[in-house]
Amino acid sequence: MSHRFSFEFSVLAFLPLWVSVLIACIRGVVIRNQPIGTEIALLVIVPALLVVSGWEVMRFLHNKPPADEVEEGLVVEKCVKQKTVTTEYLLACVLPLYTFDFTNWCSVLQFATVIGTIVLLHAKYYELPPNVVLELLGYSRFKCRFSDGREKLVLAKKIAEGPSSLNFRAFGNDVLLLLPQEQT
Repeated sequence: MSHRFSFEFSVLAFLPLWVSVLIACIRGVVIRNQPIGTEIALLVIVPALLVVSGWEVMRFLHNKPPADEVEEGLVVEKCVKQKTVTTEYLLACVLPLYTFDFTNWCSVLQFATVIGTIVLLHAKYYELPPNVVLELLGYSRFKCRFSDGREKLVLAKKIAEGPSSLNFRAFGNDVLLLLPQEQT
């Protein structure tokens, strides 16, 4: 997995924030009837960033992985769905960013510094934060223990425990993506 993909994945993790930024900018344009440069810039940059990031993440999820990223024949011994991790992430990491005024250049630069630092650190260390987009697509996070003794986080729509042999794609630090049978 590349740093670029990790960056794009992290951008999508902040989707509720990006939607709120767009709403604030549209509100500012409607109220003033004369948009300022900050609003125009954000109304162009944010949708473009979301489209590119969304496209790349969907491509990653649906394309056949290279052989060196596939872990074949893993047997899940125990699996626990992590039900609250996305909500906790949104409350701890996204909600505080709503305090910025997106109609003020100085505030936008402060916001860009904070969000840029968070996203770049995610990309640098291949961290994959909980992602509301994946949740909306039906993916969940599972903490799984495998028959070889390893414990990993697994992203999957659903996962069966037991003796069946499953194939996964390496996906960040200690994270695996369950592969559909046709991708193996």
